[in-house]
Amino acid sequence: MNFFTSEDLDFQRYCIATYGSIENLIDKTKKGEIVAQAHLGCAYSEGFGDLLPQDNDKAIGWLSTAVENGYESPEILGKLGRLLDWKGTVVCRRKAYEMYHRAARLGNTSSQINLAEMYRLGVEGVVSEDLKESFKWLKKAADEDLSESEVRTDLFSNTLRRMQNAIGGEKQTALKLLFLNYVDGDCPEGQPQPTKAVYYLTRAAEQGDTEAQVILGEIYLTGGCKQLIDLPRARRWLNKASDKGDLRAKEVNYLTVNE
Repeated sequence: MNFFTSEDLDFQRYCIATYGSIENLIDKTKKGEIVAQAHLGCAYSEGFGDLLPQDNDKAIGWLSTAVENGYESPEILGKLGRLLDWKGTVVCRRKAYEMYHRAARLGNTSSQINLAEMYRLGVEGVVSEDLKESFKWLKKAADEDLSESEVRTDLFSNTLRRMQNAIGGEKQTALKLLFLNYVDGDCPEGQPQPTKAVYYLTRAAEQGDTEAQVILGEIYLTGGCKQLIDLPRARRWLNKASDKGDLRAKEVNYLTVNE
């Protein structure tokens, strides 16, 4: 993921405010401070321009060190999993699978989605295709809400989690993946499930996902996914997307009004 530049989400500012300088951060990592090791790994994964060039290998190294030393943050586990996954080798993807699992069990939404995709597609030498397990994790990603007891007070973890929620829209992504997989029949039932597909698409639309609103509007406009044509409902969803500036929604809505 890429870090926001706003003050509360700018990771470079966070590190400078916490350590005073990148040099101090590096010094603390070499002295064995676990949290600093996690911070430096994240810093290398993003890069701070001339202050600290991006280096995914160093990011993996420091994040791995922090995790091995006991830093059990779901965001850090998930980030390490993604970096390892991108390496593409069987050895790295096996480790990524392990990190995704650990992060997913701790409630990290993006890791739940990544784990679900590994199970859906299967990864040679890592994990066999398992649609039932895939949908279990995908539904966790779509439905999960942190309770008060699960909210961590660690500033760094809270910062990463806010960034994840602000940037990724992971819950909506999970809902749309459920929609697509149920439409295609790439699901445990083994054949298309249009009613379930529309249910999950509607949930994404209700959460404000513009793409879901447009697709749902078109479904009710044309009677897709075995739904009855419902022009008022179609226009309601298209209007929601149009109000947010979606050009496709505006065009479709214009055509329906002027037919």
